[in-house]
Amino acid sequence: MKITRIETRIVDIPVTTPYVFSHGVMKAFSNVLVWIHADGGLVGIGEASFTPGGGVTEETPEATKPMIDCYFAPVLIGEDPFDVERAGSSSRSWASWPRASPPSRRRRA
Repeated sequence: MKITRIETRIVDIPVTTPYVFSHGVMKAFSNVLVWIHADGGLVGIGEASFTPGGGVTEETPEATKPMIDCYFAPVLIGEDPFDVERAGSSSRSWASWPRASPPSRRRRA
């Protein structure tokens, strides 16, 4: 079985009660949903979640979605969706960017 497609989408998830924390009041969380499609019809769904205002980290959904689309997806397409160790190793091999070239600029073996 091989990964055939990776799809991402930024979604706003409303909360029933406003969430109050040191950076302000939130009425919704903005996350990145990730669908990993494999041949045979298998689909896995994942999520990248964020704390707005930067308090914990500086990552944002708007920066994370293109990182997944442009860097993770090209490396993972064609890989076995159940071989998590290899997938992690493949993505870490170029994660030292900008010293390493992005996958789209390298030849695939």
